[in-house]
Formats: sequence, C-alpha cells, structure tokens
Amino acid sequence: MREKAVPTPRAESAGFGAITKGEEVMNRAVLRAGFALGAGLIGVFAGAANAGGVTTQVFRLHDHPDGNINPPPYGLRYDDLFKSVGGPGGSTSFSFEENGASMRLIVSTDTMTNAKTIRIVGKVYGGKDNGASVSFGAGLYKLDFTYTQNVAAHGTGWKVTGTDSANNGSLVSLGNADVAAGTTWSFSDKGDGKGNSFYFKQDDHRLAGHPEFGQGYWVGHGWVMSSDGRGLSSTRDFLFLGKPIPLPTAGLMGAIGLLGLAGVRRRG
Repeated sequence: MREKAVPTPRAESAGFGAITKGEEVMNRAVLRAGFALGAGLIGVFAGAANAGGVTTQVFRLHDHPDGNINPPPYGLRYDDLFKSVGGPGGSTSFSFEENGASMRLIVSTDTMTNAKTIRIVGKVYGGKDNGASVSFGAGLYKLDFTYTQNVAAHGTGWKVTGTDSANNGSLVSLGNADVAAGTTWSFSDKGDGKGNSFYFKQDDHRLAGHPEFGQGYWVGHGWVMSSDGRGLSSTRDFLFLGKPIPLPTAGLMGAIGLLGLAGVRRRG
C-alpha cells in the first residue's frame, strides 16, 4: 500500500520575511493608498503655492509685545467696539494666539499682472480690556480682513499705499455671555499721515528692547475704522507679529508618497 503524499508547504508560509496571500493583498492596498496620499498632498500644496497663476505666502500671526495697553497681549485693538451693542466703551483688544485664537496672514500675487492682496484671517480672543485681562464680551471672534487695492511690495515686505473702500473686513462673535453668536461688525482701512493704511515688513517695528527683536519676525501694523465712519477718534489698529509657514518641499512630499512602503515586507 502506497503512502499518501504530503503536500509541500508553500513558500509564502515558510521562512523569515515570507508573507501569506492575504498579507500580500493588504500590502498592495497600503502601497496604493500611500502613493495616493502623497500625490494628493502634493496637489494640495502645489495648489496653495501656485493656483491658477497666483502665488501665495502664508504667515502664522502672534501678538506684538509693545501694544500700548498690553497686558493683556493683543494683535488688534478696537476701542468702543461694544458700545454699538449696548456694552461699555473704552479700550478693547483681541489676542491672535491666546485661549484658542489662531490667525494667519496670506499674501497672494497674480503671476500675470503682479496684483497683490493681503488677507488677515482666523479666530481671535478678546473683549473689553480691564488692565490685566478682558471682561465684557470675553470670547472668541472670527476676524477676516482683506486688502485688495493698492498693495505693493516695499522693502522687506509689503504696504498698502492708499485707502480704498474695497479694503475691508469683519469681526463676528462666535458667542459668549455678553455678545450673541453672529453679531457682526464691519470695518475698512484708514490711512496714516502719509496716506498708507497698512504695513507688513520684516523691520523689527517697535521690537527694540523685547526678546523678539532680531529674531526674524515680520511686523504688521495699520489702522481701521468702522465702515459707517463712526468712532474716528477711537484707537483702532492692527499691531502683530508674523513668521512664515514654509510649504513642504518636494522631497518631503516624495517621502509622504512612500508611506505605503512602511507596510510592505520584502520576500525573504
């Protein structure tokens, strides 16, 4: 009587580094997903850097240490803001980085016409300044202000060389104990003695004597007013710091594209 033949084990199931059929299918899927992720991220960042003939530079914003009513620190001062909703007047400020605030400045340049825009956008935290913190209106607000006219390169950065009603924005309450969510204030730019309304330059403006001096910060400063022209005698201005957010390099994106390889074991 012949002995029954014993099947020889498949190569995939023996030896260090060998993989099963199921593992091979899964690894191929991971590899495809990794390449797709990398390609998608490359597309996203390429679009941010050069979308439809527009190049962009993005800056993360911080409070300036030399504000006249600091503390608390702030990047936007807008005195008498709450009088329009029945609140108190006086010093009112908004931080660009405290208590959940997060702000960006985006400089966009049309590569065909060289026309430029500057957008200041994100969430700020603030309220009526009481000398050490904020009181009435304390909470988060959405800030979105864009300069679309008269933006020009200037020295180490940019400036807005004249006021225009198209240079405008809004501050919107996200809801707090004193100001209902959705309450909106609209405002536009206001010129200085030279007619300029905003500067964003790497010039250490008002940083002498502070730790940030000489550390490569850009400084944004400019003046705004209520869109209805009220409160012209009140102090209402931007004063903040910025640091560029570098876009990922092609090498980094290539590495991200190879994420799928991490899950693939080579055959032994």
